[in-house]
Amino acid sequence: MLFDIVEEGMKNTTADGAIPRLLGVKLQYTDAAESVGWQKHRLDTSYVTVLHGVKDGECKNVMESIELLCKPQVIEDYDTEVHGKQTVTRTLAFKEAPPILLLNINRIDFDYETFEPIKLNNRYEFPEHLDLASVMVRDGAEDSRDDAEQGARAAAAASSAYSLRVVIVHMGTAQMGHYISYCKIR
Repeated sequence: MLFDIVEEGMKNTTADGAIPRLLGVKLQYTDAAESVGWQKHRLDTSYVTVLHGVKDGECKNVMESIELLCKPQVIEDYDTEVHGKQTVTRTLAFKEAPPILLLNINRIDFDYETFEPIKLNNRYEFPEHLDLASVMVRDGAEDSRDDAEQGARAAAAASSAYSLRVVIVHMGTAQMGHYISYCKIR
């Protein structure tokens, strides 16, 4: 909602379109039923990528959480509309990486015994350098493209490397607390 308000305020100014251009992560979801040779691609754009896997130490760092996000999921009785209900595999890959990548580590869970939110304080590591090349859409993962589009994709893949600049840490409980920012100053 914050980005929507900022974008609205930037309309018809020299900064119009800056938020999606700088922060827009393009994700490609692919649903595939191999038994009937069926595939469907869907694109989604997000400004913040939410990472899970902190609970029970399932993921110990950012890359493990990104790999969990991109891990294939099997969906039973998916209506393909063409071949009826099938078992499909859904995969997610980063189609385009933005110049600035915002990651939100989900550190809140829900306790079904107490019906209260709980804070996850497990150790979680984030590298100083992160490369998303292993989770980018691979060549041949979509319909054929012309040379110009393939060149643009190669440039996008080259820009999938990031350097850590800021970490924002929540201090407190799931119900209250405050945030502290650690910034890398050049």
